[in-house]
Amino acid sequence: MSKRIDEIVKCIKYKTVGDIATDHCFIGIKASKKEGVKKVIGCDINNEPLENGRRNIIKRGIKNIELRIGDGIKPIEKGEIETAIIAGIGGSLMIKILEESVDKVKEMKQLILQPQSAVTKVKKYIHSIGFKITEEIIVEENKIYTILDVSKGYEKYSEKEYLLGRNIVKNEHYKNHLKFEISKKKMLISEMKKAKKNEHVEKHIEQCKNEIEIYESGL
Repeated sequence: MSKRIDEIVKCIKYKTVGDIATDHCFIGIKASKKEGVKKVIGCDINNEPLENGRRNIIKRGIKNIELRIGDGIKPIEKGEIETAIIAGIGGSLMIKILEESVDKVKEMKQLILQPQSAVTKVKKYIHSIGFKITEEIIVEENKIYTILDVSKGYEKYSEKEYLLGRNIVKNEHYKNHLKFEISKKKMLISEMKKAKKNEHVEKHIEQCKNEIEIYESGL
């Protein structure tokens, strides 16, 4: 088990949990052992990782996990879980999964989201469907990960808050996250400067420069 998984599981507040795109069910297994969790439903679109997950569950003698095959949240009934965990996939795919089952999602009390990319897009999407970010956690473990602990409610972020976070744990991991984002943006500017100049490229370069200023203000 990893620090990333530990931090995800620490966020769980409710008794019934869905581990979406569970893969080998490592998050679901850890979640099933948390005090207060009564049932975990692990879902994955592919049978092979589910079978690996099933073996991991049997090996550990865990009884309160059920595995289901299917796309995203679709195998779960409306109102069946209170907390949905979606971790370790790209932000665009995460939004697609949430969009395709948005009626079910709106019945949930908590989302725990760990997108591998497009974190700002994920934040904007969850705000658009009536959720707020209770806490944002940065974890460094070979890579830098962002975990969003999300609950029902309304809030409005400025563009600066989307980049820097509002309810975010500010530690060394957070500073390293900002430095990494600055480095990425500088690299992107360098690549764009090599491209053929046009209005779109120039606009994107200016946007990246503005974002670098925001990230630097958070250090």
